[in-house]
Amino acid sequence: MAEGRRGRRLVSLFGADVLLVALSAGLTALDWTCVSGDATNPMPADAAVVLVDNHALSDRNVIVELAVRPIPIVAIGSVRRPLSMIAAVRAGATDVVDADLPFIDLLEAVMRGLVQRPPVSAGGAARRRRLLDALLDRHRDEQLLGRLTPREQQVLRALAVGRSAGEIAGEERLSVATVRSHVQAVLRKLEVSSQLAAVAIGRRGWRDLGVVDQQVEAVRGRPSPHQF
Repeated sequence: MAEGRRGRRLVSLFGADVLLVALSAGLTALDWTCVSGDATNPMPADAAVVLVDNHALSDRNVIVELAVRPIPIVAIGSVRRPLSMIAAVRAGATDVVDADLPFIDLLEAVMRGLVQRPPVSAGGAARRRRLLDALLDRHRDEQLLGRLTPREQQVLRALAVGRSAGEIAGEERLSVATVRSHVQAVLRKLEVSSQLAAVAIGRRGWRDLGVVDQQVEAVRGRPSPHQF
């Protein structure tokens, strides 16, 4: 592995964003040497961080180039739009971190990703498979939530904060029968049989329900309602 100046670990950062500037400062304070990555001439490094978005094919190409070396590759993007993260893992990223996290949480999540076991190990390969499975589940949740009408979304949010059908009816000036009809439509469209399961999908898919994301919970199993 390459060594940074004074023996510090070297991490290449790929992407142009103020977030990476702040991340570089944070990693430097934690004893990493940070350099701007060059996709055309990637220098040897102990690890890499790549900022990805939904439309940049170049991001995936960078990861493919980096993945020829057995180093941790952390992709940063919005897990509320998981297609870019799925593409990053398929290209060779060993971990993903939600770009919408509070900065301290994001920095800690990146650090955990940078010190993971080498991706060529059995544990590293299995972790990436679980990570991809969790992201695919998240994408399915996103598609299911996209089926809901604005009124059905409103009802699901009300259920998520513990309101009953009667309370929702009173607040929205609807009949209880109408609210229950909306609830049944939500369950049908989300392909679940209980309000609890519907709320869990909403919590995974909607940040405005007050859910704090960390990393994909795939390292421990299926994502929980309070994770990613």
